[in-house]
Amino acid sequence: MQDRQPQSRSFYGQTPLGWIAFSALVLFIPLFQIVREADMSFTELLPSLNAALTATSAVLIFAGWRAIKARATSAHWKLMIAAVTTSAIFLIFYLIRVALTGTHNYPVDDWTRPVYFVILISHMVLAVATPPLVLRSVFLAYKKRYEDHKRLVRYIESWVTNSVKE
Repeated sequence: MQDRQPQSRSFYGQTPLGWIAFSALVLFIPLFQIVREADMSFTELLPSLNAALTATSAVLIFAGWRAIKARATSAHWKLMIAAVTTSAIFLIFYLIRVALTGTHNYPVDDWTRPVYFVILISHMVLAVATPPLVLRSVFLAYKKRYEDHKRLVRYIESWVTNSVKE
């Protein structure tokens, strides 16, 4: 797969390693500094680690979107695989956290509680529906079925937008 770079478009930071390094610097280094100073246990660290993994995945998805807009297909592929991998690592750590600490109750009983549950339910539905769509999207791209891939990722884009808002 070769990159086609038209003159009118540019993609800054075409190397996925640069975007991954940026994510690590911005997200993980402060997290590890906080952990070192706070002397946190593994279970106390998991929510922050999950947030950092989610943010890293979001940065990689954004970089991958920029890459494909610039028609840098090779960079797009690498960035999206890195985003899927980061999301899979997040899922593993999220399931570990739930297994170790259980589910958590909403801490207050006021008007924010129903709002929280509406957001939570929509998030849960999308969180269950998205992994099969993402895996199918990766499969279609791997098989070079780009038109089918483009048609499917429009649904995934709406999930990314929704999850960033939440």
